[in-house]
Amino acid sequence: MHEPNVRSAFLPHRIRGRALLVATILLMAALAAPTAPVSAAEGPSPRPWHDRDRLFDVEIRGDKIWVVGHPGVILHSTDRGATWIMQEGGGDEALYAIQFVDDRIGFIVGRSGLVLRTDDGGGSWVRQESNTHEPLMDVSFVDDKYGWAVGNFATIIHTSDGGATWTPQLLAPEDDPVLNGVVFIDRQRGWVAGEFGTIARTSDGGIRWEYQETGTERALFGFAFDEQGRRATAVGSGGAVVTSTDGGATWRTAFADVPEPLLHVAFAENDWLSCGRSGMVVFPSNGELHTHHSGTYVWLASLDITSDGFALAVGAAGTMLKSVDAGRSWQPLEAVESR
Repeated sequence: MHEPNVRSAFLPHRIRGRALLVATILLMAALAAPTAPVSAAEGPSPRPWHDRDRLFDVEIRGDKIWVVGHPGVILHSTDRGATWIMQEGGGDEALYAIQFVDDRIGFIVGRSGLVLRTDDGGGSWVRQESNTHEPLMDVSFVDDKYGWAVGNFATIIHTSDGGATWTPQLLAPEDDPVLNGVVFIDRQRGWVAGEFGTIARTSDGGIRWEYQETGTERALFGFAFDEQGRRATAVGSGGAVVTSTDGGATWRTAFADVPEPLLHVAFAENDWLSCGRSGMVVFPSNGELHTHHSGTYVWLASLDITSDGFALAVGAAGTMLKSVDAGRSWQPLEAVESR
């Protein structure tokens, strides 16, 4: 059975049987819980965002931030979240992941095989033909040409021309796990992570994939490498934390003291930070996994962190939380809308 994450309510084919009912109940409970929503000043906007919007991913580059979600939410800040504008181009789709390769060129993936590209920092977004209708959960570009996206039923698609064309790649003929994460560290070496504790690697740009032993069958939702490509962490259901310190050659699993799934992980320097359901945050310290509550009880779908300790977490009900001490403490982001 496919284990659901918070995006499941927007993926009609992603989970099967009773899992759909379970995911719906969990999501309704999460959305009904108290939250610390973002405030927005009244005024003209391409499309104002609301407390009911679901925010799924965040990308920080210096003082610039982008946040994506459902329905078609693309938010942008140039001052670390003090003010925001709504960028157009997301339509009404659920947007699940965003990545910029520099300050101008970025990509978004989402429901129904959606891929968007910008060449002007998000001033305009252009839809690309992905050649799949499966929901795409994550995206990884190593430069402005070479990129990969992954999603439902072991979907892997690849481009070598900046998304002008996308071609499918095969994980394994007999397997179809949902792939929730993808990381490439150069044009040849990459990893995917997903259901059933799946981590697989390639050393030839995705032509061939090799499954790796992780020590768990828990669904993995978040996946990240450090900038040097030496340390990696995947997180998932039941507080599973799968780590590598040898460039993804081997993996070991530990479990954080959290009852619900961890949904995302990000690196800053040599440390990583993870978030999940019920506002939980997990980070390593002195060889142990530390659990901290962010102050909200809604799910946190994603976070990003910078080398100076600034972090932003986003999630249900329009929630944005910021930290200035590498995730040790959090406060609601008192954002206003740029005019």
